[in-house]
Amino acid sequence: MGEDDLQQYRCANTFSDQHVSSVNCVSFESRGNLLASGGDDASLVVFNVEEGTVHSEYALPDAVTAICWHNDHSHLFAGLSNGQIHLLSTDENATGSPIDTGRHTEITCILFDDARNFLIYGVGNEVVVVSCEMAHEGIYVEEIVIVSTVAQALADSQKPLEVRSIHMLNQRQELIISYLDHGICCWNIEGKSSSWFQVWSLTGRSPRLGRSLVFDDERHLICSNLEDGFDVYNLETRELTRTLPSKIRVNVALSLAAAGPHAILGSSCGEVMIADVLSGRITQCLHHGPEDVVQAVDCTPDGRYLATSCAEGGVSFYVKIWAVDLETSITSHAAGTASEANQTTDDFDQEEIEDSEVADSESDLDSDIDYSQGLLLILMPSIFCFIISILLQTSDLVDLISKLYSLTLSIIEQRFY
Repeated sequence: MGEDDLQQYRCANTFSDQHVSSVNCVSFESRGNLLASGGDDASLVVFNVEEGTVHSEYALPDAVTAICWHNDHSHLFAGLSNGQIHLLSTDENATGSPIDTGRHTEITCILFDDARNFLIYGVGNEVVVVSCEMAHEGIYVEEIVIVSTVAQALADSQKPLEVRSIHMLNQRQELIISYLDHGICCWNIEGKSSSWFQVWSLTGRSPRLGRSLVFDDERHLICSNLEDGFDVYNLETRELTRTLPSKIRVNVALSLAAAGPHAILGSSCGEVMIADVLSGRITQCLHHGPEDVVQAVDCTPDGRYLATSCAEGGVSFYVKIWAVDLETSITSHAAGTASEANQTTDDFDQEEIEDSEVADSESDLDSDIDYSQGLLLILMPSIFCFIISILLQTSDLVDLISKLYSLTLSIIEQRFY
């Protein structure tokens, strides 16, 4: 069992007074110090994760539908249901200045590409790429609008494209776009935006798709299928590898988050599962109210904290922060270490036994050698005397020495044979 398998989470804080309507999205800044949440009540709240306090609050013109942090850790973008995007500063409790998108429909997803200084967002059937080079002057330049070509609609060919999620694959210089009714598309984004082109499109297992997630290894994509759970795809082979079943009580788009090789799966029945994507094994269940729809989840890059939020169904609209339970994790890890230690001790004891047996054997051999040497010391004078007696022709002495010699030989035979 890997170390990640031993990691368990406990609820560290529950914030239930900040939102008065469904919480649509939650997002940690990359260091994990701050968490932002946005809801249908047109409010965006930033929490201090370590202190368990509210850091700042913002009143916006419409429902918050997407959140993305800037890489400076002190600014974030909030996408609204009316097509607006607001740049907010965590150092000021202000609404910030809206970015003119020229759109009037819901911003469904948003990300910031710090390598190119691009803001990329999904709205309707479009993925819009905006340069932020002159953002300090309040100027945002639209670079390209991506409208994918799909082989076929999965549910109804008359339905328009609707972007649900976008993902940047930095290692491959690719952009993955998932659609509600039209599967998944991949774009090559090397070089200037004017040279970007579509590489492939994928028809999914399910006719519809809620939200999607690409893992850090950039090899696996998982999406809520709005049918029976979550589908996992291999991006290299573009094949379905497994489906993680989940009870669907209310058919809503459920978000996902990654914690190492594990996925945190949103839930429409109050049970947020943490699953090992490669094996399909459920490693933990985070319990919420049985009627709670947990539509938004997120995780810090180091996996120390998780965030979940209630969209509807429960008695209140809350945000929960979950922390790694060090006691449980350490106990589990200690159990594994103790098992290894016991095995090591057993191996050591066995070695001691074997060494003892070898030592006993060597001791017996040493005893045999010592005994033989003693007999030889006894025998040598007898032999010497026997030889002298023969030379002197003394019969009595010859008889005595012969008897002594025979007795010695008898003792030797009894000892060794």
